[in-house]
Amino acid sequence: MADAPHPTTDLTWLRLSMDWRWHRPKRRADLPKGEPRHDERPVKCELGDERFGAPADALPFADRSIDEIDCGHVFAYVRNDEGLARELARVVRQNGRVRLSVPATGLLAGLDAYNLHRYLVDVSGRGLRPFETAEIGWRRHFGIEDLRLLFPESEWTITRLERTGLAIDQAVRLGGFVGFRWLRPSRDRYRRAKRWADQIETKERRLTTPFGFWLELELVRTAT
Repeated sequence: MADAPHPTTDLTWLRLSMDWRWHRPKRRADLPKGEPRHDERPVKCELGDERFGAPADALPFADRSIDEIDCGHVFAYVRNDEGLARELARVVRQNGRVRLSVPATGLLAGLDAYNLHRYLVDVSGRGLRPFETAEIGWRRHFGIEDLRLLFPESEWTITRLERTGLAIDQAVRLGGFVGFRWLRPSRDRYRRAKRWADQIETKERRLTTPFGFWLELELVRTAT
């Protein structure tokens, strides 16, 4: 993904996500199979009709130029989460909003399909670790204390904090990993299982529960 020039339009809404095409499993002479590549995967920025990649700690936007940012699941995968949090604090306008969703610490954290599949590959010595988590090796889980370190109270106010989901989607996702990425690899069958898991996840995240798998957060930038 090529670098984009610094946009000059009046920015209001930005969506951040990971570009999974950036890190497909590749054989490299200087890296063990499945290990992260040395260069850091960029964050994909979606601004209107524009799509481009940028380093997590160097977003190509002016200070206080964006009203709302939807981070999706980025913080669970990005290598430099602290750098990204600092960049959000820089580019969001006063009273601007940031929304994010991350796997939570707690009772259901051990059911994470990506991390369980990583364990399976490491123990069995077979297959590739999930390329989705190749940036840091695992999928991160956060508690509210972890998020407060990234978004301190002196700069941000939490306006929404919920735990959602029962990790049913993780069971379906793990079945896809084991069946079609480890036991009998099949791209088409894995994609079908992934679609089912994604659909279940969407429905599950409408269910609020004190011990939910997901931590949903909305913050307002209060510092001037």
